[in-house]
Amino acid sequence: MRYHIASIVVLVTALTTPFSTTARETVRTSLIAETAQVNPGKAFTVAIRFQMEPGWHVYWRNPGDSGLAPTIKWDLPKSFAVSPIQWPCPKLFGEEPVLGFGYEKQVLLLADLTPPAELAIGQTVSIGAAIEWLACEELCLPGNAELRIELPVQSDAAGDSAHAPLIASYRLRVPRPARAWQWQAERRDNGVRLLAKPPAGFNVGLLRNARFLPGAPWAAANALRTWHPVDGGFALDIESAEFADETPSRVSGVLVFPSAGSSKVVRTIAVDAAIAAPETGPLKGNE
Repeated sequence: MRYHIASIVVLVTALTTPFSTTARETVRTSLIAETAQVNPGKAFTVAIRFQMEPGWHVYWRNPGDSGLAPTIKWDLPKSFAVSPIQWPCPKLFGEEPVLGFGYEKQVLLLADLTPPAELAIGQTVSIGAAIEWLACEELCLPGNAELRIELPVQSDAAGDSAHAPLIASYRLRVPRPARAWQWQAERRDNGVRLLAKPPAGFNVGLLRNARFLPGAPWAAANALRTWHPVDGGFALDIESAEFADETPSRVSGVLVFPSAGSSKVVRTIAVDAAIAAPETGPLKGNE
């Protein structure tokens, strides 16, 4: 994987600059579960919890033009299955033309675990995660931790843990697909054109200030706001990042609509579309 030059500079600075502050003083991490016990065959949610000191932030799955995304290596009991990480919608850091995507104060990265149906009752299972992250303020610090929790295996209905309300609140912050929207993507010489068809009755004026956050670092993080009408919908031209290895086969990310009035609620839509050859399918962009 090739990182942006800005990301390399950030990491080299973090590794070579002496600090009086350590990574674990700026970011506290823990592994938490929504249930107090495990039931055979029944999925449950766990979370990596990051708590940042004021002014510090960690990064999203796509860190943007600088930074590094957290990594998680699970250590699970035999035959346990784990879902992909569910990332809450990030906020933007920095100023154009260099933007980063990430989280400040606190974030939970969620994953669903499914134990095997034949899991023996009465035992205790150990769930571990080795994590790495980069935390930044004016300078950046790399951090790592080995996290572990133990949960009893029982046959009766699983009760909620003390962390269940917090996990539930962050589950609501994970962008989900909107079934009424249609998405396509076309490969272009300098990137990709994302094509959107909103549902009937949608206030298209909301797209003027909506920002698309690309889910992978192949796309340039800045200037992703200019939607323009095309046949059957709207188009957003996404430029490839300067140091991107290649354009992927799919476009994924999050469409973020700004909060309205005094509301702090941000509406998000998860986007995922296969990239086709130029001008294929019912949605076609006007040159």
